[in-house]
Amino acid sequence: MPRLLITIVGEPVPGGNRFHVDFVREHDVVFHFNPRFHENTIVRNTQLGGCWGPEEREGGFPFVQVVANLYEFLSSAEHKRRYFGMWVTKQFLVPIDFHSIFFILE
Repeated sequence: MPRLLITIVGEPVPGGNRFHVDFVREHDVVFHFNPRFHENTIVRNTQLGGCWGPEEREGGFPFVQVVANLYEFLSSAEHKRRYFGMWVTKQFLVPIDFHSIFFILE
């Protein structure tokens, strides 16, 4: 799989508790990105065949609720290692070795 960069610029709604970005293929959510302001955490997950997987919550919470942020999602398969990483406003957030994402997308 070649390198792919997806960039999103967004500003959370004042008073909102959360937002989400989903990467979907057919009926599966291959990646769910869900910052939750009221919990100061980011939930990451997949939904395959109608079933949600275990939530991942590690990593920081670099968001300010009323400030526009730049969200970048990078995937690559360099050196035969499949990789998915996230940056928020140029700050590296967390690497994810999501074999299942690439398996589904191939």
